[in-house]
Amino acid sequence: MDLYCELPYTCANIDDYGDVHPCCTTYCSNYSFGNILEKNFSEIWNGEKALNFRKQFTDKNFKYCKLNICLPHRSNDDSIRIEPIVHKRPASVLLGYDRTCNVNCIFCKPNNNQKYLEPFKIIEDKVSDLFKDVKNVNIASAGEAFASLHSRNLIKKIAKTYPNIKFDILTNGLLFNEKNLIELGIKEKLNLVGISFHTFNKNSYNKIVKNSNFDTVMENINYAIKLKQEGLINILQFRAVITDYNYKEMVNFAQIAKSSGANVVFLNLIKYEIPDKIYNEINVINPEHRNHNKFIKILQHPIFKEDFVSINQNLLKLKHKNIFEKLFKINKFLAP
Repeated sequence: MDLYCELPYTCANIDDYGDVHPCCTTYCSNYSFGNILEKNFSEIWNGEKALNFRKQFTDKNFKYCKLNICLPHRSNDDSIRIEPIVHKRPASVLLGYDRTCNVNCIFCKPNNNQKYLEPFKIIEDKVSDLFKDVKNVNIASAGEAFASLHSRNLIKKIAKTYPNIKFDILTNGLLFNEKNLIELGIKEKLNLVGISFHTFNKNSYNKIVKNSNFDTVMENINYAIKLKQEGLINILQFRAVITDYNYKEMVNFAQIAKSSGANVVFLNLIKYEIPDKIYNEINVINPEHRNHNKFIKILQHPIFKEDFVSINQNLLKLKHKNIFEKLFKINKFLAP
């Protein structure tokens, strides 16, 4: 069965250098349609590089797509169906470049260098060009959008210039409150809100997230649930990066999300710039980790088969793993 991959035709992902990508940079081998600092957006979206990338779908060679990790758009035979309509403008824009953050997660390194923010001002000046005809803006900040002066200014400017645009927001929850939503002008313009807080257990949370306030985050999560119930949030996501500190709480995390009307996204730990010692200590996904088999056993819980739960590719592979695989191999080897 073919799957429809709409992203190269409808979504523009803009990075911190001004390059326009068709989807997440990891999935598309960092392929760029062009740079908004050098050309206007319409030229980039309908330019030679964009056409070249889309051509791989009609040719079915997928030389730029990493189908082994692009799970949402992958079929069993790695085939992809496309719609033969190329939109002159994207329907959605992804802004995932701003690393400014107000907390310190043990697996993430935010960038609060003011010089890092200077190129972003150019994007603020190009709001009219970039977001024309856009229906949805995804502020999937690599940090915390509500804590960034740039992202706040950009959100306010987009909301004011294009009042019909809806927003997808990824946040750690610490600043997700009514005051900020009203100030930014987006309380009634929320499509998806994803909150990355990893656990409902205070002790585990304090091990994973530093310089935060668990009670405030929980209060703001309850506020998000209220907005979802009132129809002011279309999709509410609870997100968790799995470590040795919180893997035992995955089932409880999913159960609370279900009762709250939220979806769940579980993600594997990525090394980034974590020191080897800490990474090895908390990376329960590693088969050599002391608690790995316990983690695999938890993944067999039936709640992880339900539609409201999403598990990224690396965790999905482990979900189908036989925890007795090593023992089976040993017994087979010793059999007469």
